[in-house]
Amino acid sequence: MVSMNVQASLLSRWELLRGYTPPPGHDEILLPNGEIRPEWSPLLNHLNQLGEQRLESLRQQARHLLRENGLTFNLFQSDGSESRAWELDLMPLLIAEQQWLTLEQGLKQRHRVLELLLADLYGKQETLRHGILPPTLLFSDPGYLRACHGLPHPRGALLPWWAVDLVRNPEGGFQVVGDYLQTPAGAGYALENRQILFRLLRQPLNENRVRLLLPFFSALRAHLNDASPLLKEDPQVVLLSPGPGDKIYFEHAFLANYLGLTLVQGEDLTVRNGRLHIKTLDGLHPVDVVWRMLNDLQCDPLELNENGFLGVAGLVQAVQGERAAVINHPGASVLENRALLGYFPALCHHFLGEAPRLAVTPTRWCGDPVARSEVLDTLEQWVLQQRPHPNRPTLKPAQMTRQQLQQEILDFPHEWIAYPPLIPSTLPVMTAMGARPGHMLLRTFVTAGRLGVEVMPGGLARIVSEPAQIHAFDDPTGITKDVWVLSHNPIITRTNRLPMERLSEPSFFSGDISSRMAENLFWVGRYAERGEYTLRLLRLLLLLPRPEGTEQNEHAESEAIRLLYAALTQVTASEPGFVGEGCEQRLRHPEEELRALILSHERAGTLFSSIRSLLLAAHRVRERLSNDTWRVLNQLMAQQQNLLRHKQTADMVGDMENLVTAFAALAGLAQENMTRGLGWRFLDLGRRLERAIFQVELLRTTLIRPLSAEGERFLLDALLGVSDSSITYRRRYRTHLAIKPFLELILLDEANPRSLASQLALVNEHVTALPYRRPTPPHRTPCGRIALDSFNTLRMSEPDLLGMVGEAGTYSNLAALLERFQGLLPLFSMELAHTFFQHSSSRSLAGEPREP
Repeated sequence: MVSMNVQASLLSRWELLRGYTPPPGHDEILLPNGEIRPEWSPLLNHLNQLGEQRLESLRQQARHLLRENGLTFNLFQSDGSESRAWELDLMPLLIAEQQWLTLEQGLKQRHRVLELLLADLYGKQETLRHGILPPTLLFSDPGYLRACHGLPHPRGALLPWWAVDLVRNPEGGFQVVGDYLQTPAGAGYALENRQILFRLLRQPLNENRVRLLLPFFSALRAHLNDASPLLKEDPQVVLLSPGPGDKIYFEHAFLANYLGLTLVQGEDLTVRNGRLHIKTLDGLHPVDVVWRMLNDLQCDPLELNENGFLGVAGLVQAVQGERAAVINHPGASVLENRALLGYFPALCHHFLGEAPRLAVTPTRWCGDPVARSEVLDTLEQWVLQQRPHPNRPTLKPAQMTRQQLQQEILDFPHEWIAYPPLIPSTLPVMTAMGARPGHMLLRTFVTAGRLGVEVMPGGLARIVSEPAQIHAFDDPTGITKDVWVLSHNPIITRTNRLPMERLSEPSFFSGDISSRMAENLFWVGRYAERGEYTLRLLRLLLLLPRPEGTEQNEHAESEAIRLLYAALTQVTASEPGFVGEGCEQRLRHPEEELRALILSHERAGTLFSSIRSLLLAAHRVRERLSNDTWRVLNQLMAQQQNLLRHKQTADMVGDMENLVTAFAALAGLAQENMTRGLGWRFLDLGRRLERAIFQVELLRTTLIRPLSAEGERFLLDALLGVSDSSITYRRRYRTHLAIKPFLELILLDEANPRSLASQLALVNEHVTALPYRRPTPPHRTPCGRIALDSFNTLRMSEPDLLGMVGEAGTYSNLAALLERFQGLLPLFSMELAHTFFQHSSSRSLAGEPREP
């Protein structure tokens, strides 16, 4: 490597790289003499001209876009830890065209060998008979699944989907460090990274003639279709995900949306008569291809692992009967065994009669006596790694003594591999303090099918702080980079969307949704409404005078304010609060209780828990929500975090105003941007039901017992504010505040979108449009009867009678009406769940399998 002084002189014209001093080894941007590699000059010129201030602004924009799009690892973990945002560095990895073509040829050759090897291991096993692979290497591997032996291959290719991790060694050549064939992550993140850099660095991306990712994803979509064992022109393809608990669930939803697939979980699918179906509200519909994001052992609890509760019982049977295809082939995890890296040259000669075009990491499997002896004799010269085993804990060699490590290898030799220390190439990472070197790991992807083998022109580069991290891609602590493969040919188009090659028949999934999807959309609506009304009530109380908490208080508003505090406790179900034991003390000093109802994540009914539950329900149906909707949801999460900054609840009002705006934007997007299908109906049904329940509980808590004239006017004005109906009331009734016109507007006026009558009318409308078993009329179903009964009961009510004080000195007619609704509305919710949200059965209403 050239001296630091000479290097500093050579880099003097590149303000961007001031102080950049990579360690010895191959650097992606610098030649051995310290000069810039030719392919990097145009990009560096552009970035250099932007200046530090503009670059910092672009970094902030990239971070903002990633958070706005919800690009996170594990948004909701069971252990309560916070989500972590994906990190994207502005400076991409550049690969010259000729270098990429050489790598591409090596990847295609490797893919061919892996396909032939997988077919052999689950077929004739000639590699074992000829001694190319030791039998114990295969049969000691937990990834080898005997139940998958002899399974028919998908049409087109045995391995339609494959990812490979590469490093560039000190000599500058790429070498393989790992293969991923079960659930390779990163393709969606690579596409998202490219889309963000396209927005921020469009000019250099165009000028450098960077190859597009679009053809790769078009080929992937075509190969998924081609994998169907049934010769159908438009097969039904689903993406099977573990669900929102998975730390890369974002990618599953992103890819499903981008490729036009239906995102499902195991509970959404069932096998009937050897045929795979999706359970929808309209019955069972056949599925032809499953692109799985589940590990092999999770795919089928019946055939593969009784604890594979995330999968589908009978899935292997459907594949065996050639009634469905699974991508990749169940059992493909056997090829992820890194011990195979040491045998790859021999495998390549056996299958293709040629030497590998792409180097692999020299690897020793300690189950081989010769290799084990070599490793034990020179232990310090190797990096040791234990292969994961379901029945034994994973050990950390760095924390073991030499003697302990030797004994462990002797006791369990089949579980250990060794490879020489790796020094990956370095690449500048852009920070506020300038460029710093980071070691680079490259993951790229390959898809194969009837049309051939397509390699993603680029991929995902990850910066690792330690070489040991090269085997832990899914660790969310690293910085990622886009990968630009340069081309000498002009790039014709820059669209990000897949082309529509032909007009196909509308998918049944466009109108029918699974019961799980319907339930989560229903709760998105309920939690959105619950969060908004809790917020409105809290905001009102923060702006009102504090109650004194004594019966001797002579202020006319005091009793009304006490009722509003009690209503907050009742509506949020956060007893004892301002109604239970010790409420007088809490009314004198409400600050602590109000703060808890805003921020506590341990108590149910708080604003924090409502927003968090909303985000969780939305996360479960992510593919059904637009990017704009997710931006609003992320703003809700950010505004909620802003509330934590304030020590006094009175100072939170400004951020609460922003939250109200975000809730309103969310409601507007649902109303104006969602197609009026079943998904929208269940979401809006949840919203209307929750709003009706809130109105009933709020009025029942505050209005049953008459107050003084001044106190009642104060209370009615406050309730109009919470219901966002003050302007309508004043325009209609001027300044006269009285109980009867109030009840007419808030309870009975169907033209008021905040009234109870409006909610029940919409509930009744939605119920009649739901898919019931025919020919039963909707109003004859349990849900229909309750909805119709509720709506007609309210329509028959008279505001004069509701506002009349009875013999007991209360609004007895109003109390009776609200009490009736207090029973009917929760009952409706229970009947709806019983009718439509039964996931365990194949169909809750009707449902013989529907063949195409």
